[in-house]
Amino acid sequence: MTLTSKPTDITAGNELDHLFDVYLIGNEYQISSLCEAAAERVVKLMEPCTLDRPFGRRFSAEGETVRAIITKTAELYSFHELAYTSLLDAVIKALFHKFPSMDSLERLLEISALLEKPEKFSARLIRCFSRGKSYQGS
Repeated sequence: MTLTSKPTDITAGNELDHLFDVYLIGNEYQISSLCEAAAERVVKLMEPCTLDRPFGRRFSAEGETVRAIITKTAELYSFHELAYTSLLDAVIKALFHKFPSMDSLERLLEISALLEKPEKFSARLIRCFSRGKSYQGS
């Protein structure tokens, strides 16, 4: 399944909220393909954030997008009982491939401040980095 359309009046800043709503709808009606498609689109929003230009205004904006995705994902799984973990797994996998270590996540995104409360996300993220390249999800 591919998500190719979104409401015409949605702004770039609201796309993340829209995708999380789509994910929740897919979860509620047990449509795993809709959840997976929404998760893929969320991860695509993380792509512009690269480590080759970690300072300056552009990284700052891109980094804020990644921070928002981490925060929203962590809160979603901490405060809701969800049938699917495709979003959680996709975001963690993207972070694992984008950032070489927890140290880089802390230095560039201040991840510890983002993860003070949401325990499920934190546990999986730490498990992912500790296992190395073998992480495949739940």
